[in-house]
Amino acid sequence: MKIIVLGSGVLGVTTAHLLSTRGHDVTVIDRQPESGRETSFANGGQLSYVHAEPWASPSSLKKAIKWMGKKDAPMLFSFRADWQMWKWVFGFLRNCTDKKVQQNTETMLRLGLYSREVLHDMQNQFTLDFHHLKKGILHFFKTEEEYDKNVVQSDFQKELGAPDYEKLNPKQCVEKESAMAHLEDGLFGGLYYPTDESADVFAFTQMLAAKDEGNVKFRYNTTIHSLVKEGGKIVGVETDRGILKADAYVMSLGSYSSIYLRKIGIKVPIYPMKGYSISVPIGDHKGAP
Repeated sequence: MKIIVLGSGVLGVTTAHLLSTRGHDVTVIDRQPESGRETSFANGGQLSYVHAEPWASPSSLKKAIKWMGKKDAPMLFSFRADWQMWKWVFGFLRNCTDKKVQQNTETMLRLGLYSREVLHDMQNQFTLDFHHLKKGILHFFKTEEEYDKNVVQSDFQKELGAPDYEKLNPKQCVEKESAMAHLEDGLFGGLYYPTDESADVFAFTQMLAAKDEGNVKFRYNTTIHSLVKEGGKIVGVETDRGILKADAYVMSLGSYSSIYLRKIGIKVPIYPMKGYSISVPIGDHKGAP
């Protein structure tokens, strides 16, 4: 089968790789000159397989209300006349119930554990140097309330099949991560998830794309204008280099996905989020912020 993947971020490239290994003829389209140059470029490097608490929850709702009007809030809503944004907000609110949190936690955990399995299978096939560390992830808390809430969530995830975790006091947190020494007096405790990992998503995306160059066709510097639909079926992708056709199509354009799909009558609950990233040179890891 001939398949076109729209977007060469981490999801697009990984999907193209897996489809290619199953014998399909795969082409990836992206407007950038190489893979991983947009959302995947400076994204977080946590492989938090068992940190499955959804953002939409009663506690997040309380925080969002407190953060309203604060310019330095970690999650900020811009109140403007954008009905697509408000549609997403109302969908978020509908999921802020205990029942929905339990359902979404189970779904996210199953997806996370499956993702770990797929990644490890790929690593067994060939060598990829993407700064992958299997040292676990430590979550630390300054208040007893936040600590207790996360213990309840982690225990619930264990009931669903998540690996075990460790409860740490402030001293043990510093022993696990010495860069936190200056925070010890202000800590209540921490939770350590030994099976979680970390990596560089941009390096992973680029190296996997390089590995696949002989099996997957990458059409970079190609701008996608629209999807071509006939008789209820997608029959092509209109680009600045002409119309490209395939037997099947994979949408992997991040927050742009909803814009392209909306034009052909497909509605998906995706809305863009502003991210932020800084790079700080340090000579000694103990001096890290």
